[in-house]
Amino acid sequence: DPYDQNAVADFFDPEWMFGITEGFDVVIGNPPYIQLQKSSGMLGNLYKNAGFETFVRTGDIYCLFYERGVALLANDGHLCYITSNKWMRAEYGKDLRQFFVENIQAKKLLDLGPDIFDATVDTNILLCTKKSAGETASVACTVEEEWKHKATTLATYTQENGVDFPLPPAGEPWVIMRNIERQIKAKIEHGGLPLKEWDVSIYRGIITGYNTAFLIDNKTKAALIEAHSKSVEIIKPVLRGRDIKRYKANWTGLWLIDTHNGYGNVPAIDVNNYPIVKRYLDAFYPQLKKRYDKGNTPYNLRNCAYHEEFEKAKIVYPETTHAANFFYDDGAHFIEKTCFMITGNDLKILVGLLSSTLMTFAYKQYYSGTVLGNRGYQYNKHALAKLPIVKIPASKQQAFIALVDRILETKTADPDATTTDLEEEIDKQVYALYNLNTEEIAIVEEAME
Repeated sequence: DPYDQNAVADFFDPEWMFGITEGFDVVIGNPPYIQLQKSSGMLGNLYKNAGFETFVRTGDIYCLFYERGVALLANDGHLCYITSNKWMRAEYGKDLRQFFVENIQAKKLLDLGPDIFDATVDTNILLCTKKSAGETASVACTVEEEWKHKATTLATYTQENGVDFPLPPAGEPWVIMRNIERQIKAKIEHGGLPLKEWDVSIYRGIITGYNTAFLIDNKTKAALIEAHSKSVEIIKPVLRGRDIKRYKANWTGLWLIDTHNGYGNVPAIDVNNYPIVKRYLDAFYPQLKKRYDKGNTPYNLRNCAYHEEFEKAKIVYPETTHAANFFYDDGAHFIEKTCFMITGNDLKILVGLLSSTLMTFAYKQYYSGTVLGNRGYQYNKHALAKLPIVKIPASKQQAFIALVDRILETKTADPDATTTDLEEEIDKQVYALYNLNTEEIAIVEEAME
């Protein structure tokens, strides 16, 4: 048959190409990295009913290339791809990880991380064999930037630094660990209770759909209130992710026009009752009207069933960060969409535990779904909810809370004050609560330097 460049399904068919029916012996490649929800979800709509086990609306097309590549292999055939490494830990990679556990034997996994190649994403290389489920022998290696400065091949570096890598349970993140790191993880999981099982809830900040209109500075706020004193009722202090630091918040005089859409028995804000605010928002009316995130009218914010939680005591933190920037807020601030908050019980204890060196290490090393470059990562809600956090015995809780209070009071009085000694005392108590030994503590602290 003549070659048809548009007949992609035929072109990647071994029988059509070579007249063989048992599949390819080798499939290699560097698939494209394209989010399926880009371009208004055009790719997602194309593939959602195409029969892929690994399809996730929020996923990436390279996941489908993995599945197709394995399907094209003969039994015992080999596949080797270089792709983004996000599938190893991200939530959208869960179905792909499950597919691998059920269909392949991973032979070698190289996590190349940042700065290895001049690429816009961190990458990895997976070499695997088409096998039935249950075979797990493999070698994995995290390739650090130091390799680029060594007179050695990637194969030699992998041989010298590789570790055994049993495939995790279906769907669980793929994290390359030395034996001692597995030992630390086991202690954390034995000693802690996943955050989702605490008496708390995790919520995202306010999504305005158009911050330019709804977030205002001190000068604008003062003018709105001076023109009509009633305006003060719907103007609230607000924090962004960049404003939240470790045990403190650097509020920059930013305010939210809180024209909420109603919650519980509280009706939606009628902006006509606030004519000066309405006149101010009218300057942005075309943008307000066409935005997706809006309520009953273009002036209203989108529905938020947990709206009342913003004015309660809570832990607030930025989603994207370089550190464990958790702050206990007594209800003084709203937060916008770059932040999350934790509400419920034992918040003073939780802010100390989440800010500790061990919990920061555990989250970054074992649970974080999104790693960004050398230092950045995200506190994704689904990943943070899995973090095993120790329950402090009742007899030790007040002493622990006292340490947290001293840090918070010191930072409130002077945001630049040093509280290293108090934070180190918290770290010591947390290490003891998880029963870490001296060698394990050294591993944690070396990784966090």
